[in-house]
Amino acid sequence: MLSEGKRGSYDKFRDRVMFPIHDRRGRVIAFGGRALADDGPKYLNSPETELYHKGRELYGLYLARQRSGRLDRIIVVEGYMDVVALAQYGFRNTVATSGTATTAIQVEILFRAADTVVFCFDGDKAGRKAAWRALEATMPKLREGLQAKFLFLPEGEDPDSMVRRHGSDEFARLIESASTLSEYFFEHFTAALDLGSLDARARLVEQAKPHIESLPEGIFRDMMTERLETLARHRLQRRTHATPAASSTRGKPVQRRTPMRIALAHLVQNPSLAAQAGNIDDFRGPGNDEMPGVEIFRELVDFCAQRPNITTAQLVELWHGHPALGHLQKLAVWHLPGEEEQQAQEFTDAVNRMRLSWVEILLSRVTNIIEQHEEYRALQQRQQDLKKQLDDRQS
Repeated sequence: MLSEGKRGSYDKFRDRVMFPIHDRRGRVIAFGGRALADDGPKYLNSPETELYHKGRELYGLYLARQRSGRLDRIIVVEGYMDVVALAQYGFRNTVATSGTATTAIQVEILFRAADTVVFCFDGDKAGRKAAWRALEATMPKLREGLQAKFLFLPEGEDPDSMVRRHGSDEFARLIESASTLSEYFFEHFTAALDLGSLDARARLVEQAKPHIESLPEGIFRDMMTERLETLARHRLQRRTHATPAASSTRGKPVQRRTPMRIALAHLVQNPSLAAQAGNIDDFRGPGNDEMPGVEIFRELVDFCAQRPNITTAQLVELWHGHPALGHLQKLAVWHLPGEEEQQAQEFTDAVNRMRLSWVEILLSRVTNIIEQHEEYRALQQRQQDLKKQLDDRQS
């Protein structure tokens, strides 16, 4: 509480509102003070000691966990007053980073407290910078079943002012609509890039790939890698209809757990899941060349749906001689962790991710048609202009 100066001890937190900082056991280990006047720093914390390290503590976490041992979701804000205001309006699952950039240790603590972490920052440049630092600290900690989301408030607003001005219902709606980590990640890299440019796509891969490689191995990392590959190549494929990179991957041994391979593996090992695949007509259209395996997926779903009690052994036997049999036999021995209900959900999620990729492929083709149509009309207009110029000169 006191600091030493040239004239002796003085009140470090004079003219400030005090906030006690608790450790995870509820002991007060430091203080934060918010200035009542405009002179000096807005927030001031106790100096770091053997007990208190800013990068290891989260203001409000002890109180949030007093109400529930493990939270469904936890909201991370920047200031003490944001935590207090949100708690007053019913959001008692809120913590603050005590004015520091989010650290890897804090992320570990957050995910011990909740499966979903929502980072809520101001929409200005400083808020965006803080959010990106939080994302970088979070990605290496994203184990299966954990999720991070990002909410940016309108410029000039903070959680304190937002919830007081618009109420708890509106703030709850904003929390629900927060961007997923993957949405924010790719928006961050693509916002200023023209993906029609080969150089821009190369920069995208160069900048994004190291971050994706920091993710733990698993389905989410595979999905992020697949999304990056799609962004980097789909526009080129629309113009050339094929690329060496796309074709060279076919026929190689199964290595990554893509949504397609996950869905096929679950189907082979539990054919009854075909009933949960939904309408496979969703996967019909001109996108087969851009989603390898989709024809096998459609055929396998249809095959299993007609034989609801078929076993894996019977399936392999009946597909004897099929070109895809070797591939399916490899998937039949994949390790698929989790209980039956969890595996069924993983299958459904994989199929829905495939549906999303399929829609994106079809959208890219429609966009290509529109672009070609516009180019054709421009050429027609150019032709008419040139003819008119010649006719005018001859006359």
